[in-house]
Amino acid sequence: MRLDHRHDGADHDRIVVAAKEDHESVLELTRALVRVPSRAGIDPYDPIIELLSLWTREHDLPLDVLRDATGAPIGLTAEVRGRHPGPHWVLDACLDSAPFGDENAWTHPPTSGIIHNGWLWGRGSSDSKIAVAIFCHLALRLAAIADQLHGTLVLLFDLDEHTGGFGGAKQYFEGLNAPSDVAGVMIGYPGMDKLVIGGRGVYRTQLHVHGTSSHSGGSKTTPNAVEKAAHLVRKLSTTDLPDGASADFPYRAS
Repeated sequence: MRLDHRHDGADHDRIVVAAKEDHESVLELTRALVRVPSRAGIDPYDPIIELLSLWTREHDLPLDVLRDATGAPIGLTAEVRGRHPGPHWVLDACLDSAPFGDENAWTHPPTSGIIHNGWLWGRGSSDSKIAVAIFCHLALRLAAIADQLHGTLVLLFDLDEHTGGFGGAKQYFEGLNAPSDVAGVMIGYPGMDKLVIGGRGVYRTQLHVHGTSSHSGGSKTTPNAVEKAAHLVRKLSTTDLPDGASADFPYRAS
């Protein structure tokens, strides 16, 4: 989102001060979210929706629940509308999490939210409930200066990310009420050393390999789909892919 004034060194200092002021609150919200299990396809999502909705209501930032065709919750959104016209900018993070795995192998319980030796423990502490907490606080900061903003800031918290379905994101970007002027999406994902711009993401495709059904005695002369698939996989695994920017995709993967 664009502000009415140019950024300078003083802006940077103010941002650092604000980040330090919000540090404890971000941490406490993250710990609260971690303590509520939200494993994709395993846990009910109502408890974590209620927790985050209560927090945002207390801060005058109401959430809307995105639902699929069955009425099941698949995501949460909230908006900060600037005073001036402009596009939508989306802060996206997942609120569901991966399974716990072997809970006996955890140093601390997966829903403990404990801080030990400077580290926050628990499922979702990095992927990606910390991003949810950070984005909520960013939205509050921007809401306080909404009269200076051009456009709309959107919080989008997917509850269908770890299933691989991405139902919340699809509903927001492709649904009946999808905005047509999204200028950018910033995804909160684990990593504390840099911002990655233009990450390649994931491209999924299905390949169908055809063969001829015949008696096993004719396997040497009859085209076999499994053998073709094996050759295809071997070919793909040994193919040299371009490293770096290209005309088709100008951003490097990081």
